Amino acid sequence: MEKNLVAVTVAGLAYYFWNQHRKKEEKEETAERWFENITTGRIADSSITIASSPGQGKTGIKCFLIRLCKVDLRICYELMAFLRDEDVVKLGCGIDGDFKRLSEVDFVIFHPATISFFDLRQIIPATNYQNGGLANLTRQILGRKLNKDYRVRCSNWEADTLSNEQKTYAADDAVCALQILGKLIQELGESRVQYFINEYKNTVFKQKSKPNKDKKEKSVKITQNALEEKVKRRLETRDYGSDYFNSASASVRKEPLYNNCVKLLAPDGEVLSITDKKKADWYVKKGLGELVEDTETSFIVRLKFEPSGRPNTDSEKYYVTEKENVCVVCNEKNGLLRKNVVPREYRKHFPIVMKCHVSHDVVLLCLRCHGRSNELDYLKRARIADKFVAPLGNADLAKAILEPKERRNVRSGGNALLKNRAKLPEKRINELESIIMEYFNATVWTGDLEQKASDLPVLAGSEEEAQSFVQHGEKVVASLMTSGGIESLLLNLKGMRESRLSMITNRPETSDPADFSFLFLSNMKDLQEVAPRESAHVKKISDGKYNTASIRLSNNIIVELTGFSTAMESIINNAFNALQSVDLSFNEIHKIDASFDHFPNIRSLYLHGNQINSLNEVKKLRSLTKLKRLTLHGNPIDNLPNYRLFILYIIPTLQTFDFSGVSGDDHLLYFQMLNTTRNP
Repeated sequence: MEKNLVAVTVAGLAYYFWNQHRKKEEKEETAERWFENITTGRIADSSITIASSPGQGKTGIKCFLIRLCKVDLRICYELMAFLRDEDVVKLGCGIDGDFKRLSEVDFVIFHPATISFFDLRQIIPATNYQNGGLANLTRQILGRKLNKDYRVRCSNWEADTLSNEQKTYAADDAVCALQILGKLIQELGESRVQYFINEYKNTVFKQKSKPNKDKKEKSVKITQNALEEKVKRRLETRDYGSDYFNSASASVRKEPLYNNCVKLLAPDGEVLSITDKKKADWYVKKGLGELVEDTETSFIVRLKFEPSGRPNTDSEKYYVTEKENVCVVCNEKNGLLRKNVVPREYRKHFPIVMKCHVSHDVVLLCLRCHGRSNELDYLKRARIADKFVAPLGNADLAKAILEPKERRNVRSGGNALLKNRAKLPEKRINELESIIMEYFNATVWTGDLEQKASDLPVLAGSEEEAQSFVQHGEKVVASLMTSGGIESLLLNLKGMRESRLSMITNRPETSDPADFSFLFLSNMKDLQEVAPRESAHVKKISDGKYNTASIRLSNNIIVELTGFSTAMESIINNAFNALQSVDLSFNEIHKIDASFDHFPNIRSLYLHGNQINSLNEVKKLRSLTKLKRLTLHGNPIDNLPNYRLFILYIIPTLQTFDFSGVSGDDHLLYFQMLNTTRNP
């Protein structure tokens, strides 16, 4: 069969011909005549006969590579006639797309309506093979790998002389499709293959198989990664979402969480816990305790029996410690919400013994800090999901067991029409009625259709799928219990508490800054003698320092930064590690102080509108390896030639410079610039 097939590759795109009507002698005669014409006409590169796979014998199939960049097909009448012959079927995978691209080169010759083609993938559903591209089918059906080496694929195909690797690459791409067809003819029979060609000739192939599990999991992973990037951007911009604040503000606490005036005592007077009045009063009503004190500021009950335990461990002593009703991050007193340090999705699957007495896993946060902690929670859960192979919500299986989208849309449309028809615009009503009528194959709308749509039961997945569905938290806890029992769970629980509390209580760069702008400060000593502008989210802590990661010193008359590190240490709590953002814009600064080295976590530095005039000053910032944002415009330095490119070369970590994003091309331009200019 293969000896009667002709393979042609045009401009690197494969065209495969199989003459379906002519007899064997006519096929051979037509092919030989065409070979002779294109060879003597010198429009093709040298013909090559290739092996079916490395190390095997020759196939006997001749391949001619015709490059459109070297010939004018309009004067090659035999070739044009051959290409447009409807009895010659052009064979391949996705060949309709090839012709569309070639029609952009010459619409007349390669007009899709004038070329007869057949997509090999139309036959595959009748076999036991999985559908795919040409390389995939070659691997399955021929048992060999189709060479797709990018170094050959992306090489210069317009060169005067092509290399043997290029010729072999093009020929193999053509031959493998013919060999696949020959193999399918052997397996299915020529008559059946002929049926498929007649039935699907000139038909664009459309994939109808079920979604591949690996692709579905990959899609879920891509979606999860996109969500993580979105969360990170919100953390960068402090945009936790106005919708969150509007919804969360309705659930803020109306009463204090901690009533430090209510205490429960042991018979000998030792404080057992600080609790709420309702619980303490219960012991009195049951005759289990006596009221010792009842005033506006104190409610104390002493038990009449020896309790089963006393607060001895550090975690138990938590219950006898007075706690403030303020945000644990910023000390805000208003608009507070409870925050579970160990999320309930994990805790609800813990053994019963680990669910008791865990109010120390609850902290108070203000709305802003609560929003930020939720964003951080998502990133942490995503890392846990990867570690334990427990997708968030098991999204892949959850999607698998849900009913078809069309059915859900019909039920949703029925509910909307039943409950809110009067509120819907006429156009939307017509759309919903059309969706429902199409689903039930109705030609006329009747009132019972919306009720029928609303009553559609939810379709569950198969029993096997339903049983295999496991919640994210359940799978994580089960994995820990299986690997090390309760000890493993306790160890991870401790780590979870520590990491989450660290994430929550560490003030981010995006916190409100200590604002010392517009105060006519001339040096760092002045800074220690004035108070910053008031902010609800920047509070003094016990030692008089401010709990923030940002400081704003813009619009003053600061000339030099001598004493900067000392000033920061006296103003900001844990300044050397906490400080992440410094705004010194619109001052009179000439030199950059070397003390910036003491603050390795600085990510944003705003110096625009000053008097810096030398690149050597900027080089002092090289030690800030985490610096992502820098501004210098409005300084004399920005008049230097290629100013932006030099700054990006000096500080390659920058992602934003002068409020403009930095791309890879920016760094590349610097190296190109070195060939044409000297350092200023």
